[in-house]
Amino acid sequence: MSPGGLPPRPQPARHQLDAGLFGNLRRQLFDQVRQLARDNVVAEGALTFADLGIRPKTAEIILPTYLDRFRAHGRFRARREA
Repeated sequence: MSPGGLPPRPQPARHQLDAGLFGNLRRQLFDQVRQLARDNVVAEGALTFADLGIRPKTAEIILPTYLDRFRAHGRFRARREA
């Protein structure tokens, strides 16, 4: 028994920890490599953004909205020109 009166917790083996922490990562990397084995080019005659009613925006418009949380004092402080 441990000092708190509870039975000791079983400790997982190191290989079990590695599999739990990195198993999904290994699988993801393997899947990415497998996908890169073939070209993934849009087929002739495929629908375009315009056909689907999507108006693309440039990265310059979108990226600042993702990066706001990394600004000094957060997203609610007034912006200053760099």
